Amino acid sequence: MKRKKKGPADLPPAPGELRLVQAFVNTVDREAKKDELASPRALAEWLARHGLLAPGTELSAADLTRATEVREGWRSVIAGQSNEQVAETLDRATESALLRGRHEPGGRMRLEPAAGGIDGALGRLLLIVSRTQDDGTWERLKVCASSICRVVFYDRSSNRSKRWCRPSCGNRLSSLASKRHSRGIRRREREAKRRAQELAYGHLEELSDAELETHPEFGTMARRLREREERE
Repeated sequence: MKRKKKGPADLPPAPGELRLVQAFVNTVDREAKKDELASPRALAEWLARHGLLAPGTELSAADLTRATEVREGWRSVIAGQSNEQVAETLDRATESALLRGRHEPGGRMRLEPAAGGIDGALGRLLLIVSRTQDDGTWERLKVCASSICRVVFYDRSSNRSKRWCRPSCGNRLSSLASKRHSRGIRRREREAKRRAQELAYGHLEELSDAELETHPEFGTMARRLREREERE
């Protein structure tokens, strides 16, 4: 029986509410070429299923574009590859969420998005990012070093040194590096042989017929040419 290939959903989740942001970024499986947010309806259903959007809310293609831009923006931030464009994308999402403070009876103040729809849903995720950056758990989110995978995982190692979401990604990367190295060696060997042959051809005219026919590399060819000439 063929074993089912593991995907992003099979990874151990991040602790607490951070797992929701991890799940959102991992809604695309690049290796399997599957996207859970492939349509506005799929996006709405995913957000509703995770308590971020009222069930039955209809979203547009523009909403889907904004959500996937935020998703990939967070992937870039987690990978340490943020730039001005990524920052602007996330800033626009924050502004659209209309974050406001709400005071509880006990005096504690909490932020929440005043906007509804996709703006409110992304705003709730943005607040999770903010809170987890303050408590230090956000820093343990990593993007798998495999360019094929790029899944977000939570690094529980004591020195935060993990590079791959699972050992198979690391093994595959090592295998690819080994194959590239071997191909490079073979390519250099072929080039060296070609160059040696060119140099050898340059000296063939200086050899007598007898020397040519006993040449270790070109002797067989020289003898065949002589035999053909004799037959003709």
